[in-house]
Amino acid sequence: MAKRRSYYGQRKTHTTRRLFLTGMLITMVAYGSYVWFNNKKAADNIIDPVSENSGLDITSLEDETTNPVESPTVPITVVNNGNTPSQPTIEESVAIEPVKEPEIVEIPEKLNPSPEPSSNAIGLYEKAVKSFNDKYFVTARKQLSDAIDLKLPAKLEKSARDLVNKASDQWLFSKNVFSGDQYCENYLVDGNLSAIAPKYDITSKFIMRINNIKDDRKVPAGKNIKVVQGPFHVIVRKTKFELSVYIGQNAEMLVRTYPVTIGKPGRDTPTGHWTVSLKQEDPAFPDRENNIVYSSNDPKNPLGERWIALKYDEKHGGNNTSSSTDGIGIHGTIEENLIGTAASRGCIRMKNKDVEELYDMLLVGKSRVQIID
Repeated sequence: MAKRRSYYGQRKTHTTRRLFLTGMLITMVAYGSYVWFNNKKAADNIIDPVSENSGLDITSLEDETTNPVESPTVPITVVNNGNTPSQPTIEESVAIEPVKEPEIVEIPEKLNPSPEPSSNAIGLYEKAVKSFNDKYFVTARKQLSDAIDLKLPAKLEKSARDLVNKASDQWLFSKNVFSGDQYCENYLVDGNLSAIAPKYDITSKFIMRINNIKDDRKVPAGKNIKVVQGPFHVIVRKTKFELSVYIGQNAEMLVRTYPVTIGKPGRDTPTGHWTVSLKQEDPAFPDRENNIVYSSNDPKNPLGERWIALKYDEKHGGNNTSSSTDGIGIHGTIEENLIGTAASRGCIRMKNKDVEELYDMLLVGKSRVQIID
């Protein structure tokens, strides 16, 4: 009897255990379903960023896609394979200073020509504009100089002279030495600049200017510098109120044009041929007409900061049209607003920054000045 009761007790225990495990399984399944359902519901509530119900402006997103911010253009380096001109190449031995990137020049629209302009001149001008824009500055300067000599229409001539100035900033008034340039070359310093300059008919001041040398006493032997074969000469055209600078023994190449003031009526600037006879920085001015002596640092000194004295030169031709040639010269001014007019006592006035540049270019005894109507 005791064994029978033990058997039934065991069966009861097993049944209870199975029920417990089954309940646990049902509970776990129910809990898992609950968690899955809630996650699905949360996922369904997430807003699609480009759906119609998202609240965002889809059009604006499309605009950003179709009109992206422009990325900077990467410059392309062109390798000379022998089929392209070599003039833009710069000598490797020269320490190149950064120069201002020249602006692209546009050819002015067709103009009413001045009397009998040369069609060859206009063609040369158009070629020069292309050469300049392609950075063939040595080629452009020759084309421009020739075009001006051949007679351009007035407005085109002004444009050509402006372009000559810009080209000169690149090939002349910088450390750059371009291949094919017959005027500029490299030079290894073997003495002081005052000994080097006469070899090229230029001034030591000009060597310092183009090489950005601040103190000529601190230029070491063996330093590579740029030199230019001079001398420089000047032609003043009174009716145009302009002073033009040419390079070479025979003044064959135009390099610069400056606006000037000339003599007022009754005190006309005399025409003729002249030679630079004296140069002074910060000159004093004895004004004999008004019995006043202006010191070099007097802000009222009408000569400005530079004086270039001219001596009449019969050897180079022409007749002097003035009864008196004493005191004729080129100088700065304290009245730059009068540049481009006839307002001086006979001298040629320039803007101060312009006369400082010219002063460094002209050589006493060798630079000639021709004054024409």
